[in-house]
Amino acid sequence: MSSLLSSCFKDTTDEGGIETRLYGSVLDTNNNIPVTNLKIRIAEYNDVPNIAPGNQEDFIQFIDSTTTDSNGNYDVTFTNSGLGDTYYITAITNDSIYAIESSSIEFDELGEDLQFDFRLLHLYPMNLTVKLDTDVQYTPIRMRPEYTGLGELNKLKFVDVDYSRSIYTDKNTSELIRFTRRDTLTGDYQIAEVIIPETNTTSATQFDIFLREEDFRDQ
Repeated sequence: MSSLLSSCFKDTTDEGGIETRLYGSVLDTNNNIPVTNLKIRIAEYNDVPNIAPGNQEDFIQFIDSTTTDSNGNYDVTFTNSGLGDTYYITAITNDSIYAIESSSIEFDELGEDLQFDFRLLHLYPMNLTVKLDTDVQYTPIRMRPEYTGLGELNKLKFVDVDYSRSIYTDKNTSELIRFTRRDTLTGDYQIAEVIIPETNTTSATQFDIFLREEDFRDQ
């Protein structure tokens, strides 16, 4: 039985030493500008069959990388190791670059010229000053911007305090900021929503938010 299972779920890898060229463009199509000097990274995985539905992908290594040029183009040729059979090319985003579509593309073809294009979005800095009115209850209030992860800084614990938070926003569209809390008496979750209008500028901007108890409603 064990030999039957091992034959059914036999692991295979590609032959090593195969050169493959990857090229393409990384564009901010919303603003009609290239995404320049952005790191493009290639990773090698081994797709391992198992009894459970689906395969398990074991990471082998980051096999090569490059950066986009002044036109947002990249061109890189890598050589595989022979330890894997699945590959990913990833555009490495950051706080000011957001992936509208996936920033990572899987492929398994080798020995060819392969084109992969990425569609990203430039975000621009904004400083938020947030203050809770003295009547706001059930702290901490959790702050959830659309594009920026704040980690522990998303918690607003005290009323009548000016909280300063840095986020990145799309200058062309409004952004919805959600503030959530849990009513400790009923256990219900409540939300307040604030819409920040589009800034239409690449410069850093400032926006002030003042939350009152009446702004919160049940989710």
